Amino acid sequence: HGASDNMFPECGKWGYSGGSLDDQAAASSRIPSRKAIWIQPGSGTEEQNIEFHFCRKTSIAEAVTYPIHSGHNMQRGTLQYMDAAGTWTTVTTGQGADISQGRKWVMTNTQDLFFNRWRIHDWRCAG
Repeated sequence: HGASDNMFPECGKWGYSGGSLDDQAAASSRIPSRKAIWIQPGSGTEEQNIEFHFCRKTSIAEAVTYPIHSGHNMQRGTLQYMDAAGTWTTVTTGQGADISQGRKWVMTNTQDLFFNRWRIHDWRCAG
C-alpha cells in the first residue's frame, strides 16, 4: 500500500501502487469476465501508479486505461519511463476519449524510446 517510485527493482513484474485498499472484486462492464481493482476510496487523493519492469528494453507505443463503467470516467494518467540514472521521465500526459463505457485515457508515445521500466503515473478515475 502507498505510493512508490521503485516498486520492482527486479525485472519481470508489474503491479499497482498507491492507496490503502486491495479490492480486486469489482465487476467490469467493459469485459464482464474480468474484475477491476480499487486501491483507494472514491474520495481518495493519493498518487496511484501502474509500474512495469521488463527484462528486455521495450518501447511502449500506447498505454490505455479504461473505466469499469461511465460512473468512473478516466481523468488523467502520465506515461513515463525510468532512465539509466533512475529518474522517471514523462513521455506524454495523454488525453481522454469517449467510449460506450465512459471515458478512457490514451497515452501515445511517438518517440523511439526503449527502456526496461515504464509506468502510468498518477492515474485517476472519477466516481
